[in-house]
Amino acid sequence: MALATMVASPQAIAAQSQRLDARVVILDASGSMRRNSYPQNEGSRWNEAMALAEEYFDQLEDLGDTVPTEVLIFGAETNFVETLRREQRKPAAQREFNNSAEYPQTGPLCKDIKSVTGGFAAPTSGTFDRLKSYISGLPNGTPGGGMTPQGSAINMALESIIAEHGKGGRYQIAAFSDFEDINCAPPDQTVCEQILPNLNFLADAGGSVEIRILEIPSSNLVFDVLDCVPAKTDSHDPGGDTPQKTIKDFLDTVSVTAKVTSTTPDLLNAGTIDLIGMTFQAYPANSRTLASGGPAQSSLPLSKGVYDFVLTDGQNTWRTKRDVQTDADIVFSIEAGRIELTATANGQPLNQLDALEIIDASGRNLLPGGAAQLNRDFVLMAGTYTVKGSARGVTQTVPVNVRFDDTTTAALDFSRAAAGTTPRSVAIELDVRQPTLDLLPYSPSVVLVDSSGVTKPLTQRQSAVSLDPGNYGITVEGARRHILSFVVPSGVQPVDVRVVVTPGWFEAQAPVAGGSFELQDASGRALAALTGDAVRQSISDGSYILVHIGPDGQRREARMEITTGDFTEVRF
Repeated sequence: MALATMVASPQAIAAQSQRLDARVVILDASGSMRRNSYPQNEGSRWNEAMALAEEYFDQLEDLGDTVPTEVLIFGAETNFVETLRREQRKPAAQREFNNSAEYPQTGPLCKDIKSVTGGFAAPTSGTFDRLKSYISGLPNGTPGGGMTPQGSAINMALESIIAEHGKGGRYQIAAFSDFEDINCAPPDQTVCEQILPNLNFLADAGGSVEIRILEIPSSNLVFDVLDCVPAKTDSHDPGGDTPQKTIKDFLDTVSVTAKVTSTTPDLLNAGTIDLIGMTFQAYPANSRTLASGGPAQSSLPLSKGVYDFVLTDGQNTWRTKRDVQTDADIVFSIEAGRIELTATANGQPLNQLDALEIIDASGRNLLPGGAAQLNRDFVLMAGTYTVKGSARGVTQTVPVNVRFDDTTTAALDFSRAAAGTTPRSVAIELDVRQPTLDLLPYSPSVVLVDSSGVTKPLTQRQSAVSLDPGNYGITVEGARRHILSFVVPSGVQPVDVRVVVTPGWFEAQAPVAGGSFELQDASGRALAALTGDAVRQSISDGSYILVHIGPDGQRREARMEITTGDFTEVRF
């Protein structure tokens, strides 16, 4: 994910640093950092991390940086391999754990996080000397190789910032790490879920934090935090196919912010399209490797260069390309969703209703008032709504799923007001397609909902049900709800409804030619091996990890959320 080296003036870099109120540097000294990836520096990732850390603090001092800085290190005073061996010598019934995932969160290895500087001070070469002194005081003068309590370390950094500097302000966390998988956390808990309380504490008082990651040589940390905090990541990979990042590149950044333009008028529930719940990401041009990402309402730090920018709300994706050399707004054009509403009674169209409500997921009516004309579309943010109308003494409701840049049709039928209306036989064909990767059970809930909200599960491939004329919906419950609306009219003509349920699918392109893919569940358990430089598969709803193992053995990971009916493009 490295870009071509760009030269920045020391004054520009120093000015960026002085916008900060404090920073915390976190060094990863876990067992994986003992692996050999850098032959030119005695092989180990840890030796490379120390060389980069020395250059980092020298650069800050040369730039006249005075931002109060604290240095944390984790995994230095413990050794996971030795601890596991001691545990395995016990009888099986007496063991507390058999692997890192089972290690108790309150154990010594998970608490092995230390402040090397003992607080905040302006960074100098003396800061690195304190780090070297701490390391030389360890047994054998080298880190032990403990576990990876990355979430706990970030929490400790946030708590130190809050305690020392208050809540308001602009802060930075710089992580030197080869972070792969989270441990020392509750099962299925993400780094974001671990640190969110402290992030909210800062945000409530107007504070903000960003994370800079120097990957040694690669790391998945950016994917674990981009849903909750803006994060910039740079690879320091000697075997990569792009020019090496330097510490000056790591320090010299611009800030980019997502902005939305829209020509959509009369948005019912907001007035403007907001970015809450969306994710903003940046990829170096023509690359599938994430460089920076975070919540869309946050600014992203980036090295200067040309990027493909991506904005997504989980259902829709918008893209644009931009060369950024200074702070910039990245503009996306998005149109709101629309509901095209029709109404009939006994086969005749109605142009006006006695009352109309459009109710959002919180129960709020977006159309308070009386009679409503139906000669216009209703413009909304994406989401699930209930349309409720009254005419000729009858009230009907229908669920509607609205997407950005799309028009959804909804029909209200008031034929029940006609005398002698009788139930109709409706043939419902349910076609549930099975995933191409048949690894986990796939049985999404499909439910028939009538206008009064009464539900009936649909379980058979084809069934005939007796329904009164009126409005109905069929919902498919996955990680996200899908809704199909239909009307049963009065009369004698046949009514047939066909519902096709397609499992979520993903596509991935190998970041480098050759090698293979491995699909894992959210805990890292291998599910399937996939071959080729490109994969396209469907699978049951859930959280997954896709790993690409390059021809040189280097592993790159990407996390993905799969939901019924939706496509996910996987980028490394």
